[in-house]
Amino acid sequence: MKTWLFTWNKEKFEWNDALYGYHEMMDEIHQIGYSFCKWNCHSNKSFDIGDRFFLIKLGSYPKGIIGSGTIASNYFDGSHPYKENTIVKRVYLKFDRIYDYETDSILDYNELLKIDDSFNWLNPISGTIIPASISKVIERKWEELDSEHFLKNFGVEFIKDRVGASKNIILKEYIPLLSQYDFRCVKISEQCIEYKNIHTQEIVYMVLQDRLNIVTQPSIYMDRYIGFAYHNSLMNRFPKRSNKGKTEIYYGTKYDFINTYELETFLKDFNKETREHDYQVKNTWILSVSPNIYDHVSSFNKNGFIDWRQHNNFEIGDMVMIYSSSPKKRIIACAQIIKTDMPKEEKIDDRKFWYKESDYLENESKNRFVRLKLRYFVNNDKLTFSLLKQNGMKNAPQCAMIINDTLHDYIYTTLEND
Repeated sequence: MKTWLFTWNKEKFEWNDALYGYHEMMDEIHQIGYSFCKWNCHSNKSFDIGDRFFLIKLGSYPKGIIGSGTIASNYFDGSHPYKENTIVKRVYLKFDRIYDYETDSILDYNELLKIDDSFNWLNPISGTIIPASISKVIERKWEELDSEHFLKNFGVEFIKDRVGASKNIILKEYIPLLSQYDFRCVKISEQCIEYKNIHTQEIVYMVLQDRLNIVTQPSIYMDRYIGFAYHNSLMNRFPKRSNKGKTEIYYGTKYDFINTYELETFLKDFNKETREHDYQVKNTWILSVSPNIYDHVSSFNKNGFIDWRQHNNFEIGDMVMIYSSSPKKRIIACAQIIKTDMPKEEKIDDRKFWYKESDYLENESKNRFVRLKLRYFVNNDKLTFSLLKQNGMKNAPQCAMIINDTLHDYIYTTLEND
């Protein structure tokens, strides 16, 4: 994935609310998490849908990065926003952050020069590629800035009401600390805050209480740390199980910390554990599994991966969307291939997850297996069979197949917005 720098000069283009300006887009991002906008790209042909971008404000003070997001389309011919009868190359941008340069802190020009004073930050051409070494630093600075806005705009008072003013100093350290380790706040509820790692896409929660804590996926085993099962109906990115009542509820593994040093040590180890198999994604498959034959959810929860018989030309790094057939008929998980062509001697013993002994023995007779590491569970009503079929899937999958471009874009866009 490449990172691009787009530009906006207020002296040339007002970008006010009458023209669907940035204030209206800020409101839309606050409501639904993103906002689309067309932008000039000056015939750049190297964009890939999903590439990262930052928007820098040029012209009058202040100058600096005020927005970010992803490339949402190929470039196309369009009318120039402020030059009549002029056709230019344009591209759709999907913004995930826009800050008001008049009232909010931005990643200003002086800070950008500290990152790299040899890069031409004031290049007026939209669509300049940012070297990877620079973009990594920008991402970190951008997340730190996001934490500042979180605390300033709605985080501090919201949390102080629940944990007490005496914990305020800890909270001021806590939020930037998660940002430092690549976690971005994506959702705030009455009882917990949801974070996502911008590299691994791992979800964790912070429970709003009087002690520092992290709640992780139950499938992730953190050696050297003592965790315990924690249930909360608001942790809807995690799997469900029955607690004390008949109704299943979302749950994870909760770890408590005495101070921020303990938390930082945990975050280092957590990122190392979840990045152990950080492969380059090559293909994306959809793999049909039967919930009446094998308990995939429990198997993932127990081991963090599944060893499955290999009938296809899988490659290490391929992503696999696990599609549960009738009666569920929906995608239930996203996994990644971390081993291929495994002999059955390397396969784990998963007998207890097979509902029938005959099916287990039939599977054991195979000689070649693939290991699927769980990335995250999926619980989205837009990834049911009927909607998948409307968006590129021709028929219900019978085994494993590489998804086409239309289905690929639909699935990943849906997951990104989840």
